[in-house]
Amino acid sequence: MARKGNPNLKPNPCDSAKAREMGIKSGEARRVAKEGRELVRDLITRSAKGLPIAQPMINQLRELGICENECNLEMLMHLGQMIKAVSEGDTKAYMAIMKMLGYDVEQLKVSTDEPITIKFGE
Repeated sequence: MARKGNPNLKPNPCDSAKAREMGIKSGEARRVAKEGRELVRDLITRSAKGLPIAQPMINQLRELGICENECNLEMLMHLGQMIKAVSEGDTKAYMAIMKMLGYDVEQLKVSTDEPITIKFGE
């Protein structure tokens, strides 16, 4: 219903049945998205022990002093970002790490257009 005195405001064209139907569909979409987030959270907190593809990274974590039993997929994902940032000079990986650490990535002023070349031992 339009307010009195303002000719620009128009009543909502949807009837209550249509609005109810749209609300139900919106609720279903939110539930599906929430279930997807919960599934991913459950998966990344599981142990990575015994995954052949994860073994090289587990070995790297072991060298850092982290027990193999403590390694989960989330740790491996973070380690992968760190390795990519350091070994390839990938600025997007660097920015992702800094964002995880709580830094304001907008204030870092790092160009993500070209990778940074990092050379060690020269």
